[in-house]
Amino acid sequence: MNTDFLWVEEYRPGKIDDCILPSSLKTLFSSFIKKGELSNLLLSGTPGIGKTTVAKALCEEMNCDWLMINGSEEGGIDVLRNKIKNWHTERCSHKGDLSTRHLVFMTYLNDVTDKGETEFMHQKMAVQPRKGLTVIWPADWTHTHRGVPSPSQDKYIATGWYNLKGKLGS
Repeated sequence: MNTDFLWVEEYRPGKIDDCILPSSLKTLFSSFIKKGELSNLLLSGTPGIGKTTVAKALCEEMNCDWLMINGSEEGGIDVLRNKIKNWHTERCSHKGDLSTRHLVFMTYLNDVTDKGETEFMHQKMAVQPRKGLTVIWPADWTHTHRGVPSPSQDKYIATGWYNLKGKLGS
């Protein structure tokens, strides 16, 4: 029997409809889910009012990945530099110029043996740079990634994108 859970996590509401919220907020959050789009959102307030519960429920219902940062414990510029900023995706919207990117390719131009990997967040994998190795992946948020710097070696890459413009079937 696994007893490694917090009571609050076991009984936390998993959907916006199950959260105890003012009707105006429930309507607003439900509209995000219905549209399938979530703009930037800042939830603030005192401990225990449901900020984390609402955020987790939104992410769960919209099938989003999320990154939990506890501002009380993980403040400072190092969190921004190392935990948030370095992760990116080539296409994060269905609008604008980036929406035509469908595949990303990257070819390593040299070997790097002291770190230097390309990490993929959701796949929980890292690719070690080897000269001539080409990696191809979807350009969407499903393949959020980052380059890990090597403390002792330079890494050289050639990278690009496969773009699809216009409507399919036209």
